[in-house]
Amino acid sequence: MTEPVDDANNTKLIALKKFFIFNSKYGSTEGEEKNKIMFYHPSENELDTKIKDIGLCEAIVKFTNTFTADESVYCMRTQKTLQLFYKPEHDFWMMMILNAPSERKTRDDSEYTEYRCEDAHEIVYREVLKQSYYMFRLFSGTFMDNLVGDNETQQVEHLINKLSKFYSKYVATLKTRNCDILDICRSIQYLPLNKFQFLRVHNFIQMIESTFVAIKHCIFLFNEQLVWSGINPSDLYSIYEYLTGLLFPKCSADDVRGGSLTRNYSNGLDAQYGAYLAGPTHQGDNCKKPPTVYICNNGECQVYKMIVYNALSGTLCLFVKDKSALTNDFYEELHAFIGPQLTNIASDIAENLTKDNGKTSSLICTSTSSSIGNANADESTTQTTKYLFFNELNFQHNGSVHLNQKLYKKKRSIPREIMNLLNDLYIQDANTSNSSEIIVKTLSDYWIVKRSTNWRHSFVIFNKNATLLDIAEEANKIFDTHLNDVFSHI
Repeated sequence: MTEPVDDANNTKLIALKKFFIFNSKYGSTEGEEKNKIMFYHPSENELDTKIKDIGLCEAIVKFTNTFTADESVYCMRTQKTLQLFYKPEHDFWMMMILNAPSERKTRDDSEYTEYRCEDAHEIVYREVLKQSYYMFRLFSGTFMDNLVGDNETQQVEHLINKLSKFYSKYVATLKTRNCDILDICRSIQYLPLNKFQFLRVHNFIQMIESTFVAIKHCIFLFNEQLVWSGINPSDLYSIYEYLTGLLFPKCSADDVRGGSLTRNYSNGLDAQYGAYLAGPTHQGDNCKKPPTVYICNNGECQVYKMIVYNALSGTLCLFVKDKSALTNDFYEELHAFIGPQLTNIASDIAENLTKDNGKTSSLICTSTSSSIGNANADESTTQTTKYLFFNELNFQHNGSVHLNQKLYKKKRSIPREIMNLLNDLYIQDANTSNSSEIIVKTLSDYWIVKRSTNWRHSFVIFNKNATLLDIAEEANKIFDTHLNDVFSHI
């Protein structure tokens, strides 16, 4: 497959080479090895190549098992590739192979290719591989759930069809060149509200769930930032990826971002009351059919229909357990109930955020104000100082590394080598409550100050020539101003 090329620098960027899923339980006898293949991309590769790739993966797994108590292999590097392994379910393996970034150089009047496999961080891309499984599970259930049929042949054929239908489209959406620390954390940007507004949203959600008993869970977003969720964090991230990466981009910008609502529900109600993004199919071509989603809790997946409704910059995701409840009367009643209230709530939130646009009372508020357009922001500070904050307890992130951009169109604002250093610093204290502080200086005059405590991690990144004392003092000012409550006991 074609690799992305940066012609200006004569370089090839990191790119997906192969992606496949196999099950060693099938095709265990000689001559039937092809039966192990559940999905393979690119599909045009010869069958012999596919069988050899799977055989090599099996050999690597068996070899590494002699040194570990379980099948814990997850990565193998070569000069030109990074190979990731993941075993999501019993006997099922997922494999992703990436072409390493490379650059054409000249030495002694001859050209050669320099490969930079170290630029591809293995933890980042293994999380990308794992997320590809979570996305399939969200919309289709587990692999085992899809082994449906009267005999083994029918069961495997059904699973292969499901995998092909999903991953043939999903693989095309992978933006491997833009993956970074946010993919490791699987976090979402939250929108902070004052107490009155948050209680108003909470009361609105409670009224919806009590009035419409078919609705079991709700998610409330404003400007693609999370305000409220009744879904577990793991599935919430996958739903958020679907909304911001697929559903919202397919809808018109005016509808999603709060412009004129041209796609109004055709029941004669006031046009200002919003519209369904995923709901009644008779509404028109712009309204998608409510997707079926599998929400997992304690290892058990339950099936829901997900309705998506938008008014101004506010978006509601409503999860219905009984799909037979989704009648035209239900949609009309729901629209009449939530349309006016969601419009008013979204309008009030936008008005309050505009008033607070210049304030920097917290790190979160700074990020939020900037994302909606802070005309008074210090441009030089934005370019030389970046920050990130992660909370592992609620999968929250805030910061300015992806400032002023939709998350599904991430564009890196600092070099990849610095992002990889952030990955390493984050991983060493991830999933722990340890308190620590680290200051790192790179050869390119980047400074990174990291503090961690109680599963919360914060980074401040400077790009300037300064002394350790100067950097420490500036970092302390940022921490004291924005994160005093989090790091007060360090």
